[in-house]
Amino acid sequence: MRIEFPLLSILSLAVLLFFGLQGDVELYSWEVGISVCSDEVRVTVDPTWVAWTDASIVQYQGHSGVCVGNVVALPIEFRDTQLGDLLLWHETNHVLQNRAFGLLALPLSLFLNIEGRPFYDEGSAGDLSWLQHCNNSMWLPPPFWIDQWHFISLRTRY
Repeated sequence: MRIEFPLLSILSLAVLLFFGLQGDVELYSWEVGISVCSDEVRVTVDPTWVAWTDASIVQYQGHSGVCVGNVVALPIEFRDTQLGDLLLWHETNHVLQNRAFGLLALPLSLFLNIEGRPFYDEGSAGDLSWLQHCNNSMWLPPPFWIDQWHFISLRTRY
């Protein structure tokens, strides 16, 4: 059996520990995939964690959330609010982008609409419709896409 735990997974765990020590962490979703080939079985596990934190690093340069790999960190004051729900949607879209591209997600943001522009730049505190438009216009992997990164993969040959 071969266990794959790539660099992005290690970074995710480090971020989870960093924010987890300062706030409330919840397991937001859990996906398990199984693929069977002629000589191999592969099981992939993709959890998504949300850390609700009061760490000021989450709010920098006008941003209100952070996503690293499969860990989302959001300000605790937005928990159970409409803004918090929309920010969670936005950041979990980044989790899907990370799965699609792995470590290449950040450089590819130069070519793909990762953030949901132009709506991302038009935000105002009073009206949250911009964030909903932003979330709807973000690049997401199509259904046929083969993810390039999984949190952990187990492979066995027979």
